[in-house]
Amino acid sequence: MSPVSVGVITGVAFSAWPASQTALDPAIHRLQTLSPVLRAVPSKVYVVAVGLVVGYGTVRGLNWLRRKLLKRLFAYQGWIFQPKCWKTRVGSINLNILLFVCV
Repeated sequence: MSPVSVGVITGVAFSAWPASQTALDPAIHRLQTLSPVLRAVPSKVYVVAVGLVVGYGTVRGLNWLRRKLLKRLFAYQGWIFQPKCWKTRVGSINLNILLFVCV
């Protein structure tokens, strides 16, 4: 799934979950005191925006971590010299998981 679609789903889930509204009330109140324009925006919009940012950021962070792990696994060259080593086996299992399961 793309980061934007996960962000939208998270935003909708945050807006439907009443505990997120009460948890964000102090921050929303402080934000609304900054400007009269911000006071006109309903607090539900802020909750959806926070959900969008959390979902988007989580997916982007996980994709970044996946790229870094793949880069390190592809850089491992021990399989050439020690094909039956435990590091080679664990690395190939991790590589298969990251390539085919976490798509």
